[in-house]
Amino acid sequence: LLLPPLRDMGPRARSRAWAPAEAMEAVAGVAAETSTASLTRSTVDPNGWRRWPLISSAPALAVAAVIAVVAMGCSGEEQLMVEDIAATTTTTREPKLEVRKHVPTAPEEEFFNASVFRVDDSSPFPAEHSNITTALCFSGGGTRSMTVVMGALRALHDLDLMSQVEAVSAVSGGSWGTGIYMFAKDPLDELIGRPTTPQNLTLAELRKEPPRLGKVATAPHGEVFNEMYQSGRVKESQVWQRMIDATMLAPFGLDQHKFLARDEDHVASIIARNPELADEKFAVLVEGRPQVYIIGTALLAPVDYESAMSNIINLQMSPDFTGSPFRPNGSSVVYKAKTAGTGTVVTLEVLVGGGLVESFAFGGPSPEQGQDGNCPSTGCVLPAPQKSLTLGDALGASSLAYGKAFTSHPALKQILSKREVVAQTGYWGLLAENAEPTSIARARRFQIGDGGNIENSGLLALLQRNASKIAWWINAYTDLGLSPDACNESVPVEDLYPGLVDQVVDKFGYGYLSPDFIGNNQVFDQDLLKPLLCELQTKVRNGEPAVARRMAMPVKENTWWGIKAYEVDIVIVYLTTVSNFEAALPSETQEAIASGRRPLPPGNASEWNETLGALSNAIRVTEFANFPIYKTLANNGNTLKDFMSLSGPQVNLLAAQSEYVVKQNADVFRALLQA
Repeated sequence: LLLPPLRDMGPRARSRAWAPAEAMEAVAGVAAETSTASLTRSTVDPNGWRRWPLISSAPALAVAAVIAVVAMGCSGEEQLMVEDIAATTTTTREPKLEVRKHVPTAPEEEFFNASVFRVDDSSPFPAEHSNITTALCFSGGGTRSMTVVMGALRALHDLDLMSQVEAVSAVSGGSWGTGIYMFAKDPLDELIGRPTTPQNLTLAELRKEPPRLGKVATAPHGEVFNEMYQSGRVKESQVWQRMIDATMLAPFGLDQHKFLARDEDHVASIIARNPELADEKFAVLVEGRPQVYIIGTALLAPVDYESAMSNIINLQMSPDFTGSPFRPNGSSVVYKAKTAGTGTVVTLEVLVGGGLVESFAFGGPSPEQGQDGNCPSTGCVLPAPQKSLTLGDALGASSLAYGKAFTSHPALKQILSKREVVAQTGYWGLLAENAEPTSIARARRFQIGDGGNIENSGLLALLQRNASKIAWWINAYTDLGLSPDACNESVPVEDLYPGLVDQVVDKFGYGYLSPDFIGNNQVFDQDLLKPLLCELQTKVRNGEPAVARRMAMPVKENTWWGIKAYEVDIVIVYLTTVSNFEAALPSETQEAIASGRRPLPPGNASEWNETLGALSNAIRVTEFANFPIYKTLANNGNTLKDFMSLSGPQVNLLAAQSEYVVKQNADVFRALLQA
């Protein structure tokens, strides 16, 4: 009885307890009967606590009084706090107990009129997210992925194809690049750079300042993170997101918005329903960019409960709608409590998934009406969230694995050994139509995490929306393995796995090969994987980009994700070495790349390899170290300044290869994306 009320108290938690008012009356009665204590006249302090000093000459009775108060229960609105203040007295004075009754002034609750859309087998996506024809998805991969995004977008614009793209889906590092592209109003030549050709990429050219989007990849993210974390001026649950604001969004003025919206018409609609928001700042997609944008994150588990393969689901954040479409396998999920050594398993059943809420209103308590998506034209009346969802929140949540990795850095590990970078949100799932709310459907505080925890490609969000034509960038953390040979029919897929990345094998039903939460992601038949790998390997051996198209790829039904069986026209772009690109570079640039691939002399290898498996045994601090598969972390050394950053020349060279890959396959992309 004593421990639960004391959990979450301040530094003097062990000397405080909460109890209802009737419990205090019982303690007063005990004091009167024994004549060893007295309940004196109360006063009200400046903080709104009503205080009764309880003076006792018997320390044992003082302790008994505290236990009695707690044992009477902790329910009811009138609560008391009993505080042992004996520690503040001298040994010559009587120990004291002080009883304080708090009569809080409840803040006026705020409500928004917002749309709620049930998305399940009988209810489609909102119109803006339905009937998607052409789409791009960019995987995670930190600043490496961010740089690939910039080069790919530059090529697609140069080919005049981006105007044909209707949707973009991205995860983690892929969301950094796409998020800036989708919202920043800078001229394209300044944002993503002018077209390049390999022959002109001299060292002098590569050493020029990158375009504005690429320059973000060179920022001192680690130093900013460290300053925010150690200063204490940012809440621990917000420090990673605010670092994203400061280093990635602030250069474009995208850190000053309180709300997200699709476009100016959407903003006008929100304000018409919620006039009190007329003076607020909204971040909206740039006119002419794809009008569906999805950032993939992971809904992990309610606070104090554990994530598992059987309950972690995808949480999708868009400028217009946020939530998790479809219920996993059409049902609720169960979480196990984080209990230590009690021998008792405590579980919690929760309704998750089932639909979307307008993003400006996402994250608040569950509504009294409309949780099934049945809303009037003015929207459902939703309790407002404590904090609105911003672009920095979405990009930060999608990439939170890097925030956790930062806390393991040698420069921070000692001071942060008991602190963890986490993100949280209020969340409630949608009910079936006309269903009555139950306890499993109420809002709870959830931990959210990196989208790569569950699905690192962004592909499945597009398949949920039945997109018919998709280009999928796999911004891999390892070169495509060429041995064993996938064209050899006798080689099992399991032997090919070390040369592949998880976001590929899970889509073909081999998610069990990975320790991550990706076992529910199969959407293609297993026997389609080896022919695809055979084609990609053959192209790499020939010096060509690893690009393959499947014009009528059968999509399997997946009830965990709510994906229906259909056929998709898909182009797969696998980040790996492209020999023909390197052969076209000036000789001095070729030599600089080669020097980054030579082993370091003995004794220069980094011994630190603790985070994400992302560090090489030998960190090569050369101008183009590890090109094109720059390490996700510590590519240029493990100082805080360089921990996640790339150099300007590294950004320029990788973006140029990404541009080259698209242009070498221009006919493939035209056939996919043109109307």
